[in-house]
Amino acid sequence: MLIGNLARLAGIGALAGTLAACVDVEMVIDVLDQDHGRGTMTMTVDKSTYDMMTAQGDDNDFCSEGEIIEAEATVQCVQVEEGSFSELLFSEDSDEPQPTVTSEGGGRVRVSFPTSTITEGMGADNDPQTQAMMAAMFEGNTLTLTVTGGPIVDTNMDLAPDGQSASLTVLFTDLFNGAVELPEFSYAVVQK
Repeated sequence: MLIGNLARLAGIGALAGTLAACVDVEMVIDVLDQDHGRGTMTMTVDKSTYDMMTAQGDDNDFCSEGEIIEAEATVQCVQVEEGSFSELLFSEDSDEPQPTVTSEGGGRVRVSFPTSTITEGMGADNDPQTQAMMAAMFEGNTLTLTVTGGPIVDTNMDLAPDGQSASLTVLFTDLFNGAVELPEFSYAVVQK
């Protein structure tokens, strides 16, 4: 399931080994109504990295599900799923941390990402040399989590100027170096 892939971000170090390159990751949950949503996960790599993966036969690791969109300088893997929140959110591996979506009544829907778990697999067990190499590979690249779908009435994420979305953007280098403290959950409440 698409949004269950957030759990994979906790092990992004493994993704780095697979891609052997930098990557931007964006996950968006669009609340369509009190029971349904659209999840979009986009991973972006530069074109030369993708060409290298393709030459090595590793392109399936980059985008085993979803659509590949090639531009002049980048290649994206875009995976979109739409349906009830239960269809979007629950991974077959129940041990993985999961985003949660709950109706709070009065047309309010809370979307929570378990952000404290993202840092757990980010190199804490690696030696300093490996951590430095991983940080260098991801220099300037980001992880972005966004909630949209209506007015945001409560959040601990960054609220857009128009109040219609909230997001959290973190540099991967900060995650690898332990230079960022994330709350246990990053959340936004959408008014439908």
